[in-house]
Amino acid sequence: PVLATGLRARGAVVDEVVAYETVMPQTDGSSLRSLLERGQVDAITFTSSATVKNFCALCGAGAASLLRRVAVASLGPVTSRTARALGLTVAVEARTATVEALAEALVAYFREAPRPAGRAVSGGGVDD
Repeated sequence: PVLATGLRARGAVVDEVVAYETVMPQTDGSSLRSLLERGQVDAITFTSSATVKNFCALCGAGAASLLRRVAVASLGPVTSRTARALGLTVAVEARTATVEALAEALVAYFREAPRPAGRAVSGGGVDD
């Protein structure tokens, strides 16, 4: 909405078209919480602010605590700001807002940081 508002303020005619929609998964999140509580997740990727918000809504008030031993990876600065605003610590941010750049950033992070045992979990959607 910021871009469209700015363009309209400068006299442009703007048609907004929804290209995708990120929706809350139809689950109670118990299996995800269980994996996180048992330390079986090394990294979680957030590719949009909506995925961060949905994760936090799904996991409830303890979402940040569940991720204290997990590398939180963000597609870009917009998603990182949302994650930080919701109490998450962002360990990895892609240099450019592409999934490829996010994967490269995660590889670099795990080359440099000790890796706990576990599995990776990924979010979906893009808004950066």
